Amino acid sequence: MDILLAAIIGILFGSIPTAFLIVKKTKGLDITEEGSKNIGTRNAHRVSGSNIIGLSVLILDLLKGVIPVLIVQLLWGDQFINLVVASLSAVTAHCYSPWIKFKGGKGLAVTAGSTALFIPAVPMVWILFWIISFLFKRIVNFSNIVASLLTGALVIINKDVMNSYSIIEAENPLKYGLLVASIMLIILTKHWTEIKRMVNIK
Repeated sequence: MDILLAAIIGILFGSIPTAFLIVKKTKGLDITEEGSKNIGTRNAHRVSGSNIIGLSVLILDLLKGVIPVLIVQLLWGDQFINLVVASLSAVTAHCYSPWIKFKGGKGLAVTAGSTALFIPAVPMVWILFWIISFLFKRIVNFSNIVASLLTGALVIINKDVMNSYSIIEAENPLKYGLLVASIMLIILTKHWTEIKRMVNIK
């Protein structure tokens, strides 16, 4: 029951289409039909032409990850499974929000906000991989894909080591690896068009 409620809390917060609502309210534009059509910080900034709007979306998306994890922790304490389910649910609901026909953002800010609270090594490693790949290619989506792939692989291959660097450790390192890798997989599904382009899949 705790796990189900943790998932519901994550979905409730993660599914709030912040970029869509802010751009619609301030500019009268439907961000799902403008720019890259992505419901996230970069497209909100691009479509609105406003640094304030871009920053507002970023902060609110971070909070969409932070708040559900904090609530779950307050309700049930330091139970890894509940926290990671809240995180995974928030990221998934952000990427595929039921309020806007299952469209959404790419999940990066929500992932960073939620995982930093109890498994900070994950966003730190992801950022490191992102910087290295960006220096190599200087393409944001390429860096997102590489960082997510390598982070997902790392948490599975070195699950014991990565788990040991968690603020709240999983009782089972395999569970840690699979669940955290699932978050990376959700991010990758939102980059499928770019992945197909990279490997020339028609």
